[in-house]
Amino acid sequence: MKSTDLKLFLLLACFFFILQPVRAADGDLDTTYGTSGLVRNIETGLGPAVDIAVQNDDKSVVLAPKDNDFAVLRYNTDGSLDTTFGVGGEAIVDFDSHSIVRIDVPYAIAIQPDGKILVAGSSELATSGRSRDFAVARLNTDGSLDTTFGTSGQVTTNFGNSADIAYDLVVQGNGKIVVVGSATVNTNLKFGVVRYNDDGSIDTTFGNGGTKTFGWGHGYNAAYGVDLQSDGKIVVVGIARTGNQPQYDFAVARLRRNGKLDHTFGTAGRVATTFTSPPVNDSQATTVAVQADGKIVVGGGPYVPWGTYFLARYMSDGSLDPVFGVGGQVATAVATYSTHPTTVAISNGQIILGGHSTSSDACALVRSDTTLVRYLDDGSPDLSFGSAGVAKYNPYPADFNYCTSGMTAGGMALQSDGKIVVAGGDTLHGSYVGLILARFYN
Repeated sequence: MKSTDLKLFLLLACFFFILQPVRAADGDLDTTYGTSGLVRNIETGLGPAVDIAVQNDDKSVVLAPKDNDFAVLRYNTDGSLDTTFGVGGEAIVDFDSHSIVRIDVPYAIAIQPDGKILVAGSSELATSGRSRDFAVARLNTDGSLDTTFGTSGQVTTNFGNSADIAYDLVVQGNGKIVVVGSATVNTNLKFGVVRYNDDGSIDTTFGNGGTKTFGWGHGYNAAYGVDLQSDGKIVVVGIARTGNQPQYDFAVARLRRNGKLDHTFGTAGRVATTFTSPPVNDSQATTVAVQADGKIVVGGGPYVPWGTYFLARYMSDGSLDPVFGVGGQVATAVATYSTHPTTVAISNGQIILGGHSTSSDACALVRSDTTLVRYLDDGSPDLSFGSAGVAKYNPYPADFNYCTSGMTAGGMALQSDGKIVVAGGDTLHGSYVGLILARFYN
């Protein structure tokens, strides 16, 4: 090759290299999403997102409260509202009936294999002193209520007392729907579990006529997360008061497919874990994911203000996994004040725990940051993600002009390409502004 040709070749190669887009690092905001990585919705009456699920086509379906009802919104992969869904991209679920006003509070969303959308939370009569019930609804893929489910697409379930709240749900391979939360039994708060058939009727072959309540015997217990094992067993996690003193622990239980406690797991189907490093008297499990190898990853945080994310991994018999973290436990300091982890996910053998945390801001007050932590399979932080494994994001600068401003995270979900979509609330100067979404590289 002549020297002139070589120079031309090198010049063209350099030019081509310069034109190639540089991929951002894992944990960075994906600025191709929405407006510079963010999607904001400031619709009147619409509260912060409480959960998010991603469809097979990577569209995001977001759940939020709106004027005492459930609001379900669907976003395209570029962050724009999907106007083919509901009315202009939004569907409302209202459990009012025959002019009887109810207060509906959403908590969880899931997508069935056929694309139908399930939402769950609580519903209570607006009249003072009336009880709260599990509230579940199913939407068709276009956002309309699925009238083949329950009564006009809706089901409420009363465990017999005053405060029954559904916090999470999962769809079994046979199409049955397991919903978990808290149920009041003789003034004590217990884990409450109910299973519905595909048509919304209660599956009377499950538990005690379709429902199951249990606890650790000391008053306050609540289930916040649920996942399924490959053998169909049901793993439920939450918070339990496990001693005579007011101490709360990670609470993990496993049910057999018939809804009975699985006595091959822990002690009579139950395990309570106290975190020892750092020593925190009160902790709660908020989310769970079962790995492909059957190990159970449980995420959560302190029940009292403390700036740490907690992870624990359990073997199939309920014992802590000795090769994970320190004795099966991992504590990650992410903030100076408090943490609110909402979702744990497994991605290519790595574990991602997402939520938000609060720290002191420039005004010596607190501001919320979306906070994602990625771990390797042994529980150590993945140093290639964010800063030493932790990615924190706040849409506002950390200065006196934006005191108490930030982004909360009600839920996190993964796209098929691994990107992380977080949905929550936008706060400016301590006041709620609107629903917000952000997408991060992973």
